[in-house]
Amino acid sequence: MKKTILLMLSGGLDSCYMLYYYLTQTDYDIHAHHISLRYPSEPRWEQEDSASRRIVEYCRGIRAFDYTESRCDIGFKRYVGRDSDTQLLMAAKVAPNLRGEVQLAIGWEKSDFELEVNRQRAKNHVTENLWNALCDSIDYPLGEHISRKILFPLIDMNIDKSQMIATLPDELVDMTWSCRRPKKDEQGVIYYCGICKPCQTLRAAREIV
Repeated sequence: MKKTILLMLSGGLDSCYMLYYYLTQTDYDIHAHHISLRYPSEPRWEQEDSASRRIVEYCRGIRAFDYTESRCDIGFKRYVGRDSDTQLLMAAKVAPNLRGEVQLAIGWEKSDFELEVNRQRAKNHVTENLWNALCDSIDYPLGEHISRKILFPLIDMNIDKSQMIATLPDELVDMTWSCRRPKKDEQGVIYYCGICKPCQTLRAAREIV
């Protein structure tokens, strides 16, 4: 049975690199899925949605792959938990519809573990346990071809953002969006806030490159 990689694409640098890697370095079937994650405290979904579509259009020039989108509206001011939890929930809805042996890939990289909450979650295997529970909840036999092992290719490669930027084509890097709290000027032009964690990390990576 051929393997299909279910790749969660946010529109940011990490997931963009992950998609580029799988398309250029493997012959797996690829299904990229983007979640338009909408909550008031971080109104970034329009930029992430557009970035994901630009990335997909560019990467289809490398080789063919499937792409789908979903939307998650959270009407509360505060979003509690990790974006990856929402990714897992939606991945469990997408995976049963895919062909072959399906394996989930998430674009975490080592700087994500600078946050204590992420280190504790990793120590307690929160993500893996949640994915196992979601897979177990899928009606038999629809989940039988879904691997319980999550792929973290960027962690396995021990690659950082500066190395990703140096490896990716410049035009593809420019298509990504990583800011969590975008700003808008008087002319309505959207720009990076420059102060959120992804903005700071990306700025430091660009300085290295």
